[in-house]
Amino acid sequence: MSLALSFRKKADSLASDAHYNKAILLRKRALNIYQSIRPVPFEELVNTYRTLGYYYRKNGDYKEGEYFQKKAVTLAEQKLSESNPELIKAVNGYGILLLAKGEYQQCLELFQRALSICQKTNCPE
Repeated sequence: MSLALSFRKKADSLASDAHYNKAILLRKRALNIYQSIRPVPFEELVNTYRTLGYYYRKNGDYKEGEYFQKKAVTLAEQKLSESNPELIKAVNGYGILLLAKGEYQQCLELFQRALSICQKTNCPE
């Protein structure tokens, strides 16, 4: 798992300099590692899917971004508790992508859902 963490950190560093294509490759390598670990680290998987969606969105590829954002939300809903910050971040991240695409009604629904979860769970963010 430490190798996956190294890939994540390097990817995030590259993304902070807007090198999204390279960051995507490293995050996908981390994803492959997380998918092979037992027990599956679902929080790390959700984080990686969500971040890949963000990188694709920042790179202008909304279709791929949406694929990964949806995957993050679905996995978070199935495997994480409602109070887990990764669920809230996944829902919010998907909303941001839809906002960028101009899909305002769906975006608003996701933002309201994230806010509702936050209010119920007293999330710190």
